[in-house]
Amino acid sequence: MYLNMLTCGIQMGEFAILTNIMKLSFSRTNALLSSAFILCSGVAVSQVGEHDASKTGEADLKTSIGSFKILKRGDVLPSGKIRMSFKGTVLVVGLKKDAKFSIAGNVRKEYENAQRGRICYHGQGTITMDGTFESIQWFGRDLNMNWIGQGVCRVYGEFDSKGDTGTFTYKGDKPKFWGNGGMTYVLPVPSYMNGAAKPKINRSGG
Repeated sequence: MYLNMLTCGIQMGEFAILTNIMKLSFSRTNALLSSAFILCSGVAVSQVGEHDASKTGEADLKTSIGSFKILKRGDVLPSGKIRMSFKGTVLVVGLKKDAKFSIAGNVRKEYENAQRGRICYHGQGTITMDGTFESIQWFGRDLNMNWIGQGVCRVYGEFDSKGDTGTFTYKGDKPKFWGNGGMTYVLPVPSYMNGAAKPKINRSGG
Protein backbone atom coordinates (compact mmCIF):
# COMPACT_ATOMS: atom_id res chain seq x y z
CA MET A 1 0.00 0.00 0.00
CA TYR A 2 2.80 2.36 0.92
CA LEU A 3 4.75 1.79 -2.29
CA ASN A 4 1.71 2.88 -4.29
CA MET A 5 2.61 6.45 -3.23
CA LEU A 6 5.82 6.37 -5.30
CA THR A 7 4.79 8.80 -8.02
CA CYS A 8 7.86 11.03 -8.68
CA GLY A 9 6.87 11.56 -12.31
CA ILE A 10 7.18 7.92 -13.35
CA GLN A 11 4.68 6.54 -15.85
CA MET A 12 2.52 3.61 -14.85
CA GLY A 13 4.61 0.97 -16.63
CA GLU A 14 7.77 2.25 -14.98
CA PHE A 15 6.02 2.43 -11.62
CA ALA A 16 5.06 -1.25 -11.82
CA ILE A 17 8.67 -2.30 -12.52
CA LEU A 18 10.08 -0.22 -9.66
CA THR A 19 7.38 -1.47 -7.31
CA ASN A 20 8.28 -5.10 -8.05
CA ILE A 21 11.96 -4.38 -7.47
CA MET A 22 11.30 -2.75 -4.12
CA LYS A 23 8.85 -5.40 -2.95
CA LEU A 24 11.44 -8.08 -3.59
CA SER A 25 14.30 -6.13 -2.07
CA PHE A 26 13.00 -4.36 1.01
CA SER A 27 11.36 -4.99 4.31
CA ARG A 28 8.15 -3.26 5.39
CA THR A 29 10.28 -0.78 7.35
CA ASN A 30 12.03 0.48 4.22
CA ALA A 31 8.72 0.67 2.39
CA LEU A 32 7.39 2.94 5.11
CA LEU A 33 10.45 5.13 4.79
CA SER A 34 9.98 5.38 1.05
CA SER A 35 6.38 6.48 1.26
CA ALA A 36 7.12 9.04 3.96
CA PHE A 37 10.00 10.44 1.93
CA ILE A 38 7.92 10.78 -1.21
CA LEU A 39 5.26 12.64 0.75
CA CYS A 40 7.72 15.23 2.04
CA SER A 41 9.45 15.58 -1.36
CA GLY A 42 6.37 16.84 -3.14
CA VAL A 43 6.53 20.34 -1.66
CA ALA A 44 7.65 23.17 -3.96
CA VAL A 45 11.21 24.44 -3.45
CA SER A 46 10.64 28.02 -4.52
CA GLN A 47 10.24 28.96 -0.86
CA VAL A 48 13.97 28.58 -0.18
CA GLY A 49 14.73 31.81 -2.05
CA GLU A 50 16.84 32.94 -4.99
CA HIS A 51 19.81 30.81 -5.99
CA ASP A 52 23.24 31.76 -7.33
CA ALA A 53 24.39 28.77 -9.39
CA SER A 54 28.01 29.93 -9.32
CA LYS A 55 28.30 29.31 -5.58
CA THR A 56 28.94 25.83 -4.19
CA GLY A 57 29.36 24.24 -0.78
CA GLU A 58 30.31 20.95 0.84
CA ALA A 59 28.35 18.69 3.16
CA ASP A 60 28.46 15.19 4.62
CA LEU A 61 25.27 13.14 5.01
CA LYS A 62 25.00 10.16 7.34
CA THR A 63 22.11 8.02 8.55
CA SER A 64 21.50 4.47 9.71
CA ILE A 65 18.04 4.35 8.14
CA GLY A 66 16.34 7.03 6.10
CA SER A 67 15.89 8.67 2.72
CA PHE A 68 16.84 11.81 0.83
CA LYS A 69 16.11 13.64 -2.39
CA ILE A 70 18.38 16.19 -4.07
CA LEU A 71 16.57 18.43 -6.54
CA LYS A 72 16.73 21.76 -8.29
CA ARG A 73 16.10 25.11 -6.71
CA GLY A 74 13.88 27.17 -8.96
CA ASP A 75 15.15 26.72 -12.52
CA VAL A 76 18.71 25.82 -11.53
CA LEU A 77 19.55 22.11 -11.74
CA PRO A 78 21.54 20.55 -8.88
CA SER A 79 25.14 19.61 -9.56
CA GLY A 80 28.45 18.67 -8.03
CA LYS A 81 30.64 15.80 -6.93
CA ILE A 82 28.86 13.08 -4.95
CA ARG A 83 30.31 9.98 -3.37
CA MET A 84 27.85 7.82 -1.45
CA SER A 85 28.22 4.42 0.17
CA PHE A 86 24.91 2.84 1.09
CA LYS A 87 22.51 -0.08 1.24
CA GLY A 88 19.27 0.47 -0.62
CA THR A 89 17.82 1.95 -3.78
CA VAL A 90 18.89 5.02 -5.76
CA LEU A 91 16.86 6.66 -8.53
CA VAL A 92 18.89 9.01 -10.76
CA VAL A 93 16.91 11.35 -13.02
CA GLY A 94 18.21 13.54 -15.84
CA LEU A 95 21.94 12.90 -15.50
CA LYS A 96 23.62 15.05 -18.16
CA LYS A 97 25.68 13.33 -20.85
CA ASP A 98 28.94 15.00 -19.84
CA ALA A 99 28.60 13.87 -16.22
CA LYS A 100 30.93 11.21 -14.78
CA PHE A 101 29.20 8.28 -13.10
CA SER A 102 30.46 4.98 -11.65
CA ILE A 103 29.31 2.21 -9.32
CA ALA A 104 31.31 -0.16 -7.13
CA GLY A 105 30.54 -3.10 -4.89
CA ASN A 106 27.31 -5.06 -5.10
CA VAL A 107 25.30 -2.29 -6.79
CA ARG A 108 23.36 -3.23 -9.90
CA LYS A 109 21.17 -1.42 -12.40
CA GLU A 110 17.59 -2.61 -11.88
CA TYR A 111 15.77 -0.40 -14.35
CA GLU A 112 16.43 2.18 -17.07
CA ASN A 113 14.24 4.42 -19.22
CA ALA A 114 16.59 6.34 -21.51
CA GLN A 115 13.77 8.34 -23.06
CA ARG A 116 12.79 9.79 -19.67
CA GLY A 117 16.34 9.86 -18.31
CA ARG A 118 15.65 7.56 -15.36
CA ILE A 119 17.97 4.88 -13.98
CA CYS A 120 17.33 2.85 -10.82
CA TYR A 121 20.12 1.14 -8.90
CA HIS A 122 19.87 -1.22 -5.96
CA GLY A 123 22.27 -3.01 -3.66
CA GLN A 124 25.14 -2.33 -1.29
CA GLY A 125 28.19 -0.42 -2.38
CA THR A 126 29.28 2.98 -3.69
CA ILE A 127 28.06 5.44 -6.31
CA THR A 128 30.38 8.23 -7.46
CA MET A 129 29.30 11.00 -9.79
CA ASP A 130 30.41 14.44 -10.95
CA GLY A 131 28.12 16.63 -13.00
CA THR A 132 24.64 18.06 -13.38
CA PHE A 133 21.37 16.18 -12.92
CA GLU A 134 17.65 16.76 -12.34
CA SER A 135 17.26 14.79 -9.12
CA ILE A 136 18.60 11.90 -7.06
CA GLN A 137 16.51 9.91 -4.59
CA TRP A 138 17.75 7.30 -2.15
CA PHE A 139 16.23 5.25 0.62
CA GLY A 140 17.72 2.47 2.66
CA ARG A 141 20.36 2.02 5.35
CA ASP A 142 23.92 2.93 6.34
CA LEU A 143 24.38 6.03 4.19
CA ASN A 144 27.73 7.79 4.26
CA MET A 145 27.88 10.53 1.64
CA ASN A 146 29.98 13.55 0.67
CA TRP A 147 28.54 16.20 -1.64
CA ILE A 148 30.45 19.18 -3.07
CA GLY A 149 28.14 21.29 -5.18
CA GLN A 150 24.80 23.07 -5.03
CA GLY A 151 21.11 22.24 -4.80
CA VAL A 152 18.29 21.47 -2.38
CA CYS A 153 18.29 18.31 -0.27
CA ARG A 154 15.30 16.94 1.60
CA VAL A 155 16.04 14.31 4.23
CA TYR A 156 13.82 11.98 6.23
CA GLY A 157 15.39 9.95 9.04
CA GLU A 158 14.13 7.19 11.29
CA PHE A 159 15.38 6.53 14.82
CA ASP A 160 18.02 3.82 14.95
CA SER A 161 18.87 1.61 17.93
CA LYS A 162 20.80 4.52 19.50
CA GLY A 163 17.96 6.99 19.05
CA ASP A 164 19.71 8.86 16.22
CA THR A 165 18.09 9.91 12.94
CA GLY A 166 21.11 11.04 10.93
CA THR A 167 23.22 14.15 10.36
CA PHE A 168 23.74 16.74 7.63
CA THR A 169 27.04 18.50 8.25
CA TYR A 170 28.17 21.57 6.34
CA LYS A 171 31.96 21.74 6.05
CA GLY A 172 33.39 23.53 9.07
CA ASP A 173 30.07 23.50 10.94
CA LYS A 174 28.45 21.38 13.64
CA PRO A 175 26.21 18.45 12.56
CA LYS A 176 22.59 19.29 11.88
CA PHE A 177 20.10 16.52 12.46
CA TRP A 178 17.73 14.80 10.07
CA GLY A 179 14.15 15.34 11.17
CA ASN A 180 12.06 12.21 11.50
CA GLY A 181 9.25 14.32 10.03
CA GLY A 182 11.41 15.60 7.18
CA MET A 183 13.95 18.45 6.90
CA THR A 184 15.19 20.59 3.99
CA TYR A 185 18.79 21.73 3.63
CA VAL A 186 20.33 23.94 0.94
CA LEU A 187 23.87 23.74 -0.44
CA PRO A 188 25.71 26.06 -0.15
CA VAL A 189 24.33 26.98 3.27
CA PRO A 190 22.17 30.13 3.15
CA SER A 191 22.72 32.78 5.77
CA TYR A 192 19.25 32.32 7.25
CA MET A 193 19.64 28.60 7.95
CA ASN A 194 20.67 28.02 11.57
CA GLY A 195 20.22 24.25 11.71
CA ALA A 196 17.81 22.10 13.67
CA ALA A 197 17.52 20.67 17.15
CA LYS A 198 18.10 16.97 17.54
CA PRO A 199 14.79 15.03 17.30
CA LYS A 200 13.65 13.19 20.41
CA ILE A 201 11.60 10.02 20.72
CA ASN A 202 8.13 10.68 22.09
CA ARG A 203 7.65 8.12 24.87
CA SER A 204 4.30 9.45 26.04
CA GLY A 205 2.42 7.04 23.77
CA GLY A 206 0.69 9.90 21.99
